[in-house]
Amino acid sequence: MSGRMLTVQETAALLRGMDDVLLLTHVRPDGDTVGSAAALCRALRDMGKTAYLLPNSGITPTYESYAAPYWAPEGFAPAHVVSVDIAALNLLPDNAAAYGQHVGLAIDHHGSHGFFAANTCLDADAAACGEIVYDIIRRLTAVTPDIALPLYVAVSTDTGCFVYTNTTARTHRIAAALLDTGIDVGPVNKVLFRTKSKTRLAMESRMAADMALYDRDRVVVMTIPLSLCRELHATEADIEELSSLAALVEGTDCGVTGSDGKTTTTSIIAEMLRAAGKTVYLGGNIGHPLLCDAEKMQPEDFAVVELSSFQLLDMKRSPHIAVMTNLAPNHLDVHKDMDEYIAAKENIYLHQHEGDIAIFNEDNDITRSLSEKVSARMRLFSRREEVADGTFLRGDTIVLRHDGCEEAVMQISDIRLPGMHNVENYLAAVTALDGLVPYEVMRETARTFVGVEHRIEPVRTIRGVQWYNDSIASSPTRTIAGLNAFNEKVILLAGGYDKHIPFAPLAPEVVKHVKLLILCGATADAIEKAVRECPGYHGSPEIVRCESLEDCVKTAYERAVRGDIVTLSPACAAFDQFANFMERGKAFKKLVMALGE
Repeated sequence: MSGRMLTVQETAALLRGMDDVLLLTHVRPDGDTVGSAAALCRALRDMGKTAYLLPNSGITPTYESYAAPYWAPEGFAPAHVVSVDIAALNLLPDNAAAYGQHVGLAIDHHGSHGFFAANTCLDADAAACGEIVYDIIRRLTAVTPDIALPLYVAVSTDTGCFVYTNTTARTHRIAAALLDTGIDVGPVNKVLFRTKSKTRLAMESRMAADMALYDRDRVVVMTIPLSLCRELHATEADIEELSSLAALVEGTDCGVTGSDGKTTTTSIIAEMLRAAGKTVYLGGNIGHPLLCDAEKMQPEDFAVVELSSFQLLDMKRSPHIAVMTNLAPNHLDVHKDMDEYIAAKENIYLHQHEGDIAIFNEDNDITRSLSEKVSARMRLFSRREEVADGTFLRGDTIVLRHDGCEEAVMQISDIRLPGMHNVENYLAAVTALDGLVPYEVMRETARTFVGVEHRIEPVRTIRGVQWYNDSIASSPTRTIAGLNAFNEKVILLAGGYDKHIPFAPLAPEVVKHVKLLILCGATADAIEKAVRECPGYHGSPEIVRCESLEDCVKTAYERAVRGDIVTLSPACAAFDQFANFMERGKAFKKLVMALGE
């Protein structure tokens, strides 16, 4: 079978000349392929053409799906047949046998996989789900929400792409363009597939079940662990947001990772740079897709990016300034073991070059050992000992040491955020911005920056009881840091989704800092067991079990007395009851604000 590769422009021109079109897909009728084909079908119909959709693999169309308006009726005799998706390309000879000369075009919405067929649109620069189809639609007709929604759903459900924060550059461009059409994406809902299955069948079965999350009014975006994507043969292009970003950014990029403190440290760095008059693009794991802004960035600008282990797992580039706040067991429900988790984090500095800077926490055993592998300039920060090159705490003063010189940057009293863990965050930020931001600007930022939502966030004082939202504390180490931020014992609300992290290190801190422990969620048993087995536990704190967050708040409200502090600091992820820690934190605040005086 002879043919040639076509450009997107040539493909659009061919489609303009087709009147009665049947679009063939090959996979289950609720997947990413059908979403792309449905969007293309809608665009052709808007041009006044007759267009229908048909899964050609013997699967019965699902008439309740978003593709329902496009399924071909029995007896439809098309003048032209177009195969969509790489699987359809593989079946092109079968399609030609079935439809004869009507098969004139094959479009792979995933991009070039090295297959050749008659009149095949394979654009090597369009390797992400839906990119080719979207480019074709843009050349055919104005993109409207009705057209864009099925394609957006297609991008969202693809096993090799990430539409949340760690998606490819191309999919980010699609998402940004689709948002411009008026689609209400709503709060992005991070749904991790928690199955341990390594088979595509199981993953697709889970995806089919989760399709109920989608409707025509709001699109819920799902993400999938990178390790599972690799098992499902995802390509490197599908899992390299930062690599794509680093290749596009002309200015200075600063990446921050770690088990705890990432968001606050990233935000502090961005605030200091802005206060110094710099143009700053803040994003990554914080939630904003920076790749949408890449074309606007100038050489003098800064991209400040928070990076999770999922985003770093297969990264092949590193930022100019890399900060590692600390490392402790986390996300072991996704990573196969602690070694993979650490290896993922290492990618933030392993691909740096001469002139780049890598910054590590000297007080953390793991990060201190990793600092020995750095090929770029290595700097340290510490609140426990003085370092030769970096930032440290001397008494109550944050001191910056470089090239044999010392500068007193700020006092602990300058830092508005509570807790020594926030002092560590400032130590890291000061080290990262040495030479880029004046010290007075750093001090003023510390005095005025009120922190990030869900991080020891004051919610309300009721009858002399202070309520705090620390929903970000999705690991024991975060909760330990939160407990140490207070000078008195607290009423602690904890428990949630099980990330398979041991709670033994948390137990002595609970005994030391908690007067009443209120537990709920999947990890309640494990946390209670760890506390009761702690050598220092002799019946205090009292442990109370609840069925829901609402019950926890009600119990805390009934038990708290004037002068008490109540804090939601769960030590666990939120996936057992909520989509993410943000939703959990907002629910907590709503419950607290509804309490009577």
